[in-house]
Amino acid sequence: MNTQVLSKKERIKKWLQEKPVGQAFQPAETFQPAITYGNLRPLLKEDLSLVHQYKRRLPHWEKEGSTYFITFRVNKALGKPLIESVPADIVEEALWFGYGERYILDAYVVMPDHVHLLLTPLHSWKLSKILQGIKGYTSREINKILNRKGSFWQDESFDHLIRNEANWLDKFKYIHNNPVNAGLVDKPEDYEFSSLVTMHSKGRLESFDRLESLPHRIKSKYILIDHTADFGIHVFGSDSKELFANAAWAVFDLITEMDQLTGLDSCDIEVSGDDWPDLMVNWLREVLYLWNGKELLVKKARILSLSENELTATLECDPFNPDRHVIKTEIKAVTYHQIQVNSSPSGWESRIIFDV
Repeated sequence: MNTQVLSKKERIKKWLQEKPVGQAFQPAETFQPAITYGNLRPLLKEDLSLVHQYKRRLPHWEKEGSTYFITFRVNKALGKPLIESVPADIVEEALWFGYGERYILDAYVVMPDHVHLLLTPLHSWKLSKILQGIKGYTSREINKILNRKGSFWQDESFDHLIRNEANWLDKFKYIHNNPVNAGLVDKPEDYEFSSLVTMHSKGRLESFDRLESLPHRIKSKYILIDHTADFGIHVFGSDSKELFANAAWAVFDLITEMDQLTGLDSCDIEVSGDDWPDLMVNWLREVLYLWNGKELLVKKARILSLSENELTATLECDPFNPDRHVIKTEIKAVTYHQIQVNSSPSGWESRIIFDV
């Protein structure tokens, strides 16, 4: 008897084109998803010597180039706050802003009290650093919405090293079926906060360049850029003033914990430049000098006037206090390397590389 062997792409497509009816599955006539997945190869015995193992309360395994199934949960004392749309939006936003820069995101779902991911780190990014960024950013932003302080997520995440295609497909299906199994929806494609909606539906794949079409996207001020020697940021703003203000905010968000700043002091800055990119570099150099030269931490920049060649601003600052302020990153200088400042109908953006 001949048995047809389906490729992974065909198996995923077959599953995605089915919809659950009770315990059975029937073909879905209108649901035509796009498929995306990395170049996954089986984890072989000889690879085990390259796996980095460590343990906190849970065991963890990391191997460069591998794919992981990840779960992280809301602090138990908070209940299920992600059922509200705004916190769930913030988590999706963070996942999308790391997409293509730090990792390939195969699948995700944001549940009322936990998040599942299926992803592959890029460019030697360590999984622990990726999760630290996602959880740190979302914790700060959601705490603002909930008007609270403290840890939003449980400290430790669960991660599973994907070993082969069957393992990958099993986790892919588990992630998208999670809302159905939890009784939140009848069909996986009906759950709003899932990659089945944003990635694998309507015959398209949302990419970083098409984030504006996400149905519930909240704009971020910046994302990190992985760079060979140093590191950089990709900053966003609805207009030029917001872009320059967000760039200054991003610098100090990298340097310190912004929620620890009061901004009770203030200082004024005037900057000139030959064009938008030159003005951005000069602006951030002046802002950075407040820290490197005067030990002032900037909480907020208010742009008073701005043209392609001149900028004036008032900054809300704190004198550095080692008993109160945590320094996370030392930035030596702002460089002209790959500097970009661009405008479009959807807003302004800038790419800046730092020397650290």
